[in-house]
Amino acid sequence: MPIQPKAREIKDAEGVAHVYTIHPHPAEEALDLLPIVVRVLGEVAGPLINALPAGKEIDAEEAATMKTLEDLGRKTSGDIDGAQIAKAASALANEFVAAGGASFCKKLLKYTTRRTPNAEPDEPAERKVPEAFGQIYQANYGELAQAVLFSLEINFAPSLRERLGGGDMSERMLSLVRQIAS
Repeated sequence: MPIQPKAREIKDAEGVAHVYTIHPHPAEEALDLLPIVVRVLGEVAGPLINALPAGKEIDAEEAATMKTLEDLGRKTSGDIDGAQIAKAASALANEFVAAGGASFCKKLLKYTTRRTPNAEPDEPAERKVPEAFGQIYQANYGELAQAVLFSLEINFAPSLRERLGGGDMSERMLSLVRQIAS
């Protein structure tokens, strides 16, 4: 049985909410992207692990409710290491550029649509993201980062969690990546 598409609301730089729908990549395409995704995540994982405070364990449900790095710090009863977060953000940006930048992002978002519920009359209500990439993300990189992270979660997170281990550490790292992307 094919995996069903997933939807999520993501706000743009102006605060307008858009509904993203992502259909998982076919296996052949996902397998071609997997080594690049693993390399990118591998470069970011070290600084993220080093940024996490020792302290109270959190579960996946708690991690999903965190809106800021301060929330994560309070939940884990420690401070987030800002220098390590900066290293992780830098590594993430460098790895995305090395992977192909915009063309890599378009590959990750190939099966993604973006719907604007209250679109202006002269604007299409729904667009295929790769086709409108330049227009959608012009001066709007926070939304791009969140859309790419959503695609990674849908296409790769379940398998990577299974292989790399689930639990507290992976959920805390995922929460930090979400914060870097927003």
